[in-house]
Amino acid sequence: MDILVACEGRDYTCYFDEPPQHNSIIDAKEIPDEALRNRVIKEFSSLAVVRYCGAVWSHTRGKEMTKIELFPLKQIAFAGV
Repeated sequence: MDILVACEGRDYTCYFDEPPQHNSIIDAKEIPDEALRNRVIKEFSSLAVVRYCGAVWSHTRGKEMTKIELFPLKQIAFAGV
């Protein structure tokens, strides 16, 4: 399933066998998109928390897609979310 992933102000299209669960923690090794995986490793120390944004229209794909946001695990822990 193709999912739009927002990460620090940039969107990526990433394929997942199953959509990541809300509030789940993703290890960068589990991210199939190489550019996104490298960004999570570099900027998030390999761990990210999934937050759902909802459905968005993808003009490039011509269809509605699920969009999620990734946040650093440290940021969520400090915010007490």
